[in-house]
Amino acid sequence: MVKIHVSVLLTILFIACLYSVCSAKLVSLSLDTSEDKTQPWEITANNLSYNDQYKTYTAEGDVVMKKNGRYLYAKKAIYNEKTGIARVYGDIWFETQGIILVGEEGVFNLNKHTGKIKQGCLFIKANNYHISGDVLEKLSENKYLVDNCNISTCDGSPPDWSVGSSRVEVTVDDYGTAKHSLFHIRKMPVFYVPYVIFPAGGKRKSGFLAPSFGNSGFNGFEVELPFFWAISDQTDATFYQHYMSKRGYMQGLEFRYKATDTSKGTFMFDIMSDRHNKDVNDDNDAEISPYSRSNNTRYWFRGKAEQALPFDVSARADVDFVSDQDYLREFNTNMLGFDARPDLAKRWGRPVEEERSPTRRSALRLSRNAENYSIQVMAAYNQRPEHISDDTTPHPLADLYLNLIPEQFLNLPLFYSLESDYGYVWCDEGAQGHRLSVSPKITFPLWLVGPYVEFEPWMAYSYSAQWYDGAGRGNNYETEKAYDTGIRMATKIERVYDIDTGSVQALKHRIWPVLKYRYHNNQDEHTKKPWSVPDNREGDVNLVTFSLENYFDARMSGKRGGIYYRQWAVFNLVQGYDINEARRHESPDHKKRPFTPLTASFTSNPFSNFDVRANTRWNHYDKEFTSANLSADIKVNRSHGREDYYSIDYVYAKDSAKHLNLQADINLIYGFSAGCSIKKDFREDDNISNSLWVRYQSQCWATILTAENKDQETSFNINFQLKGLGDFQNKH
Repeated sequence: MVKIHVSVLLTILFIACLYSVCSAKLVSLSLDTSEDKTQPWEITANNLSYNDQYKTYTAEGDVVMKKNGRYLYAKKAIYNEKTGIARVYGDIWFETQGIILVGEEGVFNLNKHTGKIKQGCLFIKANNYHISGDVLEKLSENKYLVDNCNISTCDGSPPDWSVGSSRVEVTVDDYGTAKHSLFHIRKMPVFYVPYVIFPAGGKRKSGFLAPSFGNSGFNGFEVELPFFWAISDQTDATFYQHYMSKRGYMQGLEFRYKATDTSKGTFMFDIMSDRHNKDVNDDNDAEISPYSRSNNTRYWFRGKAEQALPFDVSARADVDFVSDQDYLREFNTNMLGFDARPDLAKRWGRPVEEERSPTRRSALRLSRNAENYSIQVMAAYNQRPEHISDDTTPHPLADLYLNLIPEQFLNLPLFYSLESDYGYVWCDEGAQGHRLSVSPKITFPLWLVGPYVEFEPWMAYSYSAQWYDGAGRGNNYETEKAYDTGIRMATKIERVYDIDTGSVQALKHRIWPVLKYRYHNNQDEHTKKPWSVPDNREGDVNLVTFSLENYFDARMSGKRGGIYYRQWAVFNLVQGYDINEARRHESPDHKKRPFTPLTASFTSNPFSNFDVRANTRWNHYDKEFTSANLSADIKVNRSHGREDYYSIDYVYAKDSAKHLNLQADINLIYGFSAGCSIKKDFREDDNISNSLWVRYQSQCWATILTAENKDQETSFNINFQLKGLGDFQNKH
């Protein structure tokens, strides 16, 4: 199936342009009211005369008027010192705070901060805006009028694109109206709207955002018109009105609030009454999922929040609830669904369940961290969107974690700590009940051979219990006790290398050879496995581990001469020897394997645009890698603020997973760039998704063409971007 989606932003370009320009730029005619009114204007010219009767200055030839960092140039100027009115003629150039106003004839009331100029053009250096009109006029303190306005961020004549309107009336920090607006490409008019209301001013204002149009095989013709509501300084919302000719009307809502950096949240909700009923006998419907669906009301509610509470308690919430298992698979691209709206995982740094995950997780966590303890209270619900009968999905409705940070006992070389947790797990069908674990620990950090060898013995005791019923087990009470003890010995070798290259002054290499021994003994060998979680309990452990830890730390100088340190890289090697395995009786078909896999890990983040992380495990006996992971994000700075971007994620686990994600975006020549994204599952020999895009960027506009193949469906997407109306970032 081929799906074609075209995002046409041309409809609203002139709205955003007028908003960006008129609300913030026409105020250049309003002079700074905070100026010292007693300070006179300084006037210079080739010929300058003063009429004492009318209190007027007449200046001709290279006229310059300046005051408080503002400059007014003209061929001729008549300035009335009493009324503050200045009439200027010929090659007018008015400049203040990065704003330039030019024209042929104008008048300024320098006392009342009003003005009017004919055949004028306003230029804003910050974003390269050019605004021209037959008449630019300030009507009152915050209200302005422009006749036959033409707006663009393009240099040259004619501009590559422009927005024209017969009349624009705008009130700064409020709203504006544009009449008879027309969007042009070069000199060709392409779109017309008779009347528009738009927000104006530097502050956030309510108003309609850019609409989008598209067409797809599943949804038919699509149109979406968002509306932004600036509720308050701390809260706002966006309403997404979305119509699909084959599916019906969908209403979307995105609500955001930010009281402080530690109290903020984003919640999104989409709901619709679907005209399409699923038919599992239809190949296209069955390909989405093998489960039937009878509901017409379909929705997805998701969001994340953080909130600071009294007594230094912080709350963290994750919400993810969907109407059915097909929703995220049907609405997973383009204007709505899983890939639409803000990326919650990227914005909040907390994962969102994959679109094909069998469960959707919602959770609430309360935590308080003090100097000597940490306490967390959690509750989670794992939704099964398939609505299956006899659902045995466990829901950890209550979890309490209390940890005591290692603290010294009296003045002795003795430190004690505690890890404990309690949980209640509920299931719709199957076992449910409580669990409890307590694990106190004591350590004795010492120094041997002077300050050269760290010697740290430790011992711990753990007690676990669980009460549960259901799943044919009846009422059960089970306990498990275990002893844990060990020793850690380490020394440190370091060397400093003088580099003095660029901002790097020196590099320190630290090597920590570490020898560990751990003995873990379970006292209850016949305890049944937990009823609600995988059986990941440890067996008996008698293990010696040697690790070689390498740290590379750079001493760097800042731009202002300050000194700071940055960890460039960490490289660790870990090898273990299992004493219990070495003592085991060997049989011909079960040979001893006392050496654990050799584990290597590497991380490198020397600069903000370079981040590499990798780890792998090597099996000595089978002579093979049992797991490997590589993640790298690299940005290469190019000229004119552009950058190349490379990303790789590779995951390999023997007999379970092997997939690769690649992404690259490279700047070419003459404003062209190209990129690709590949997601492949080698174990299933399946391309999850492939994307290609080509992009062209000029001085004031850009366009990107994207082709994507995902789940055996091909889609095409075209986006247009104009400078001043949005950024120049690729959307892929």
